[in-house]
Amino acid sequence: MGFWKKASVIGAMVGLGIAIAGCCGGGSKDSDKGGDKSSESASTGKVGERIKGPESDFSIVVEKGEIYDSIGDTKPKVPAGAKWVVVRYKLKNDGKEPKGHLLEFKEILKDSSGTESESSSDGSLALTMAEPDAEDTTLDKLPVGTEIKQVAVFAVMPDKAKGEVSMVFEQAIALLGKPKRVTIPLTLTEHVSGGNKPKPSSSKH
Repeated sequence: MGFWKKASVIGAMVGLGIAIAGCCGGGSKDSDKGGDKSSESASTGKVGERIKGPESDFSIVVEKGEIYDSIGDTKPKVPAGAKWVVVRYKLKNDGKEPKGHLLEFKEILKDSSGTESESSSDGSLALTMAEPDAEDTTLDKLPVGTEIKQVAVFAVMPDKAKGEVSMVFEQAIALLGKPKRVTIPLTLTEHVSGGNKPKPSSSKH
């Protein structure tokens, strides 16, 4: 998500999250780190394939996931030694009326061990500053049929930022039961600037 998107929704997300957690038993950011299978939906997609978002009028196409050693000239706060994982995807309003997309999903990265990381607002801001065209940012409702570019940025430790991972889109607000999810497995590649073809990241088994 871009800078203005983050600035406009972070307060709302915090307030809504606290309220929903209190009244409906929603979990915290770390509650699913062990890979709680009961919160998973049956929806699974593929890279490049359009898939309906969880309980949403928006569809999703995940394009690729890249590993960055650093992003631009900024110094966002990250755990010591962490790398950045940037997942690029598109959102399309497939509904019957214009609709805002800002509070539709949580963006989660799950590694092969089941450890989950939520997207980083610091990383998103850094990427938006370094690559202004990386995503389409708007506070307006998206007209029916409109598709926009989006990015999700994660701070991940090097042993997790490689090989096969899964991009998870989780229903941001679930009034009853566990939030529904859509999962897209993907293979991370090393980001190479200058237009060179990325190489698949190494993964030791």
